[in-house]
Amino acid sequence: MGVSIYAVFDKEFPEYDVSAIEGKILSQLTESPLLSPLLDYVSVSSEEYMELMEEAPPEQIDPNFAEQWFESQEGLVKVEEILQTIKTEPTALVLPPEAKNWWVEHITEDLEILRDQLKAAVEYQAKFHMAFMY
Repeated sequence: MGVSIYAVFDKEFPEYDVSAIEGKILSQLTESPLLSPLLDYVSVSSEEYMELMEEAPPEQIDPNFAEQWFESQEGLVKVEEILQTIKTEPTALVLPPEAKNWWVEHITEDLEILRDQLKAAVEYQAKFHMAFMY
């Protein structure tokens, strides 16, 4: 199936549809310097954290772990910066030359959906974080 990266919001609103963004495209490129700032917004719920840490030694488990939420406006600004860079400097994405146009198109599509979700989240005063789906 693969790994997807997508936005999670702290409240529901009509424009949010988790299935709208494929996310698999973005997750393949999280090591790209252009897209890696999205990783600054990754968090998990306390339940997910405990599941991830099930087999970890006790000294590695943070008893004070808390899910982090970020201002949607901050994420929106970052996504718009990335989209603008792709538009003006598509070579900023390090991609295989034989499929570059396909990658740029699909990355842009995922980012535009994420941008629209964040715009709506700002309007509804919802906070967000990015999450991985395995």
